[in-house]
Amino acid sequence: VATWLARGAFAGGGLDAWSIRVGLALAWAAWIFAVCFDIWDRPDVVRHGHYTSAIAMFVCIILAAIANAVDRSDWNWGILLDRYMLLAMAMLLVVVVGVIGHYCYSWKHWVLFTEIGLISSFAVLWTLQTLELGGGLRPDE
Repeated sequence: VATWLARGAFAGGGLDAWSIRVGLALAWAAWIFAVCFDIWDRPDVVRHGHYTSAIAMFVCIILAAIANAVDRSDWNWGILLDRYMLLAMAMLLVVVVGVIGHYCYSWKHWVLFTEIGLISSFAVLWTLQTLELGGGLRPDE
């Protein structure tokens, strides 16, 4: 969320001072919360830390795919056919299949399936971006 705001994704691109301040404030607030929670309830952090971190990471990766789709096209029905949006939808489908497999069918390997699917999708996202950008950064618009 902090990165999304800092990017100014909904403001039509560009970094304005408000977006940067809100993004940085959210990032600092999340960091301070994590440190305080770790001090307050260390056993719970150890027990659930991997899951919390993995979920947060994959949510950010899915948001990055959506942000790439938004950057490449206008908000219309055509955005659903953008390769980055299709990739984001595939990532969400992997999560839905894994969760349904777990809760409806007591599938024991749902976490492994979900993580492999999401990590593989991330590899595809990274490859697409690398090929699109020719191994470099996006030029200023």
